[in-house]
Amino acid sequence: MKRILLASCLMLQCYLVGFAQEEMSIDTLYSLSLEELMNMNIVTASKVAERASDAPGIISTISAREIEQFGGLSLAEILERVTGVINVSTNSNPQNIVSFRGDLSGESNNHTLLLINGRPNRESIYGGLDYAVLLGIPVTAIERIEVIRGPGSVLYGSNAFSGVVNIILKKGGDQNKVSTYLGSFGGAGVDGSVNIDRGDINVMIGYKKFEEKGWSFTATDAMGAKDTANYEENNNGLAFRVGYKGLTINSLITESTQTIFGFGSPVWFNLPGKTTFSRRVSTDIGYELKISEKVTTKVNATLNSFNLKLTGPAVASGNSDDIILEVSNFIRPTDKWNIVFGASGYKQTGELVGSVPKYNKGWYNGYVQADYRPVAPLKLIGGLQVNKIQGVDVNVVPRVGAIYNFTKSLGTKILYGQAFRAAYAIETDIKSDVIVGNPNLTPEILKNLDVQVFYSITKLELAATYFDNRKEDNITRLHGKFVNAGRNEAHGFELEGKYVPSARVYVNGSYAYQTNKLVADDGTITEHASLMPNHVAKLGVGFQARQGLSLGLYNMYVSKFHSFTGQEALPGHNGETKSYNTLSANINLSIPKIFTLNMQEEIILSVYGTNLLDEKINIPDVASRMVYSMPGKSGRAIYVSAIVKF
Repeated sequence: MKRILLASCLMLQCYLVGFAQEEMSIDTLYSLSLEELMNMNIVTASKVAERASDAPGIISTISAREIEQFGGLSLAEILERVTGVINVSTNSNPQNIVSFRGDLSGESNNHTLLLINGRPNRESIYGGLDYAVLLGIPVTAIERIEVIRGPGSVLYGSNAFSGVVNIILKKGGDQNKVSTYLGSFGGAGVDGSVNIDRGDINVMIGYKKFEEKGWSFTATDAMGAKDTANYEENNNGLAFRVGYKGLTINSLITESTQTIFGFGSPVWFNLPGKTTFSRRVSTDIGYELKISEKVTTKVNATLNSFNLKLTGPAVASGNSDDIILEVSNFIRPTDKWNIVFGASGYKQTGELVGSVPKYNKGWYNGYVQADYRPVAPLKLIGGLQVNKIQGVDVNVVPRVGAIYNFTKSLGTKILYGQAFRAAYAIETDIKSDVIVGNPNLTPEILKNLDVQVFYSITKLELAATYFDNRKEDNITRLHGKFVNAGRNEAHGFELEGKYVPSARVYVNGSYAYQTNKLVADDGTITEHASLMPNHVAKLGVGFQARQGLSLGLYNMYVSKFHSFTGQEALPGHNGETKSYNTLSANINLSIPKIFTLNMQEEIILSVYGTNLLDEKINIPDVASRMVYSMPGKSGRAIYVSAIVKF
């Protein structure tokens, strides 16, 4: 409780100081006006631009200006500012899982779909080995992040299950920015983007490199052996975007090497240097053809490549190359109708040497979504996607909903949608001494209801959401074989808001509660089956002074993870799994503004700190469940950077 009070008091102090200053122009704090900040258009829910309050989804957005205000070295860090989201590590895949609403499916991030400028970024071996993207993407290349909490499979297919994260890259016309930084645990890096706008041609190139010797941790493994290692990281990323009239080319290359606490199971083998390496390459070529004022067609070809290498007591490697071809059509026959329909084919090839033989599979789908306004305050939504996975029966997932505005400021959303998550090669084709794949697995199905009430005026935005979902045909391991078994049920509520009392102060916060249970095929019930915390509270306060000083404070409070059956009897008691805070601060000093220099370039000195309360953060072994606990996040870390905008 003292830790929570300390974090809250620090933020309150910042908030009060902001009110004590003189009024300033809006542009000093935000490149967006207050109205634009509170009513930013989003594209993820319907594939067309619309206000978040009109979109058929529960939406969160993070702008580049908010990232600059509160800091963040990686996408994994930044996403933890979304309502209810927690970044979770496993022993084999640190910082890999973006958990929405308490959902956790094991080692893989296959219940969350990552999009790059609206295009799926998936790999077909595990379906969600995403840490290379979460750690390697250049932060300075991001224009904004759009997040759907809940299903999005009607438009995006597999993995758009518990959440969708759409990373919108900058394009020509944005300011160039380069940041170099040094920090704790031997951390050093550079992150920059260059933007070029020449009439019809716009180009963005972003680059990131980050190396860290890592924070030291001592742990006892599943065999009772004790050892010490450093959680080292080496992350690299290159983002490229070019647009010419209706043609766009997007490419993202990311790679990450991290120390791991055992491969598959948390076992040291008394050997140093166990690492996991992943490279992800995603390239999309798209063309938009405006047939008439009411009809537009988009054609996209996307290549997603994946490489994996694990080293330690044994060496494992794998790769996949997947191609997605998609045609989307957008029709607006009248002012009251908006229709999106299309189809895609998804070709998967790859292998995991020694365990998953070479495979060649195909997925196909067709989709339609329409919204209709019979009267101005009411918007009705309906849609479905038909999926055909090689060797599996046809699957259909629907979406229906309504959005009603009682007044200009007050409205509600009632949304029902289903989502599916198809089995990947590791689940269907693996052949090893301890695990056997199952080619007859059917997709997991999520049935989800969201009810939201929202309120928005010029300087204030509030929302309260209730959700209830059921996940059926769980893909899980039983007696060494992957099977469909049991169902998960979850419900909860989310409170969130943004407040801009003046041009100098920006506040956002959220609180999320969830509870879940697993119902086995024989009726046995396991409460809190995902082990995820019931409560997650977040608060951020940003302040900008007249003299070129900006300060951002952000805290996330996470209640205790739940225990699993037999946890107390396991070895590897590496610390209690307590509730924790991740208080961070980001201070920016603009040299030209402080010294009143007439410069075209802006030089900023920045100090960014995480886990300022230096809490020891441990989590359960959520994947293999073979040790009592394992390290979850580092202790206090401070980074100093020099930023140039030009």
